[in-house]
Amino acid sequence: MAQKKRRRRRKASAGAVLLGIVLSLALAGGAVAGTYYWASTQPGPALLREEKQPEKTALDLYVSPQAVTGTAPEPAAAPVPEEQSAGEEEFAEILGREEGLTVARVQGKRWRGFIALVEDPGRLEVATCPYFYDGAKGRTVDEMAAEHGAVLAINGGGFADDGGYGTGGLPIGNVVSEGKMLWPGGGYTVAMDYEGKIHVGEISGDACKAAGYRWALSYGPILIQNGSILPNLDTRQQEPRTAVGQREDGTVVLLNIQGRQASALGVTCRELAEIMQSYGCVNAGNLDGGASSDMWYRGNYVNISNISSGPRPIPTSLVVLPAAETEEEAQG
Repeated sequence: MAQKKRRRRRKASAGAVLLGIVLSLALAGGAVAGTYYWASTQPGPALLREEKQPEKTALDLYVSPQAVTGTAPEPAAAPVPEEQSAGEEEFAEILGREEGLTVARVQGKRWRGFIALVEDPGRLEVATCPYFYDGAKGRTVDEMAAEHGAVLAINGGGFADDGGYGTGGLPIGNVVSEGKMLWPGGGYTVAMDYEGKIHVGEISGDACKAAGYRWALSYGPILIQNGSILPNLDTRQQEPRTAVGQREDGTVVLLNIQGRQASALGVTCRELAEIMQSYGCVNAGNLDGGASSDMWYRGNYVNISNISSGPRPIPTSLVVLPAAETEEEAQG
């Protein structure tokens, strides 16, 4: 009896195991079938489903050109630069520009200095120290400018200066101021007549007096005469220089060239003439230079003094009077 019960238990147990295996297989098959169905409905690689490939279309990019007929357009005209005064493009810096007067710094490849352009020649006059004699003391450029109420001034003609120890009170050459002959020494002379025209040349004292010039100064050499640079000008000695000249239109050109400095040795007389010609001068002469070479403008020296003691006392200066004063005198 007990054996029968044990046999029935074993059969029931085996049946349960078999039933569990069947159910497990059924569930696994259903899961696989469901997964396959889901995957078949989703976009995916070409291995899982067949996709329709796009059709290839050939594009013809070539377009046959059309012939163009007619006259070719003319090229655009080049712009015309604004007209400039002779030499103005050479200005390194404008220091002052007022009625009828331009003051500027100028510079070349091997030189530098300062220039003043005076449109009305009637504004220029020769200023002097009070007395001329050996041992008399001259005046500095700024002192003479102040005495005349000038707006600009440069050093003038030469003077006795043995060994560089002259007192600046004894001029050499011709000195004419306000139409009066003050010193008839002759020699290379720059003079202006009452029509405002500058004359240059080697002029004796008597000839200078007879010409009736309004002002005159002497030193030399003459740089330019009637538009031509004079021959045989020195080409070796570089020094500080001062020059005065005149353009064809009457404008007076005053030039101060720096020198005796490490950065500015100065220029030769030939170079000075070429610079004055480049600024349009048709007549020009060299004034005193070296330690005496100075330019003063409205209260200050624009150049660096060539000696440690400062501007030298000299007998003459060339000054530029204010424009208003010249107009009042002309009306009077």
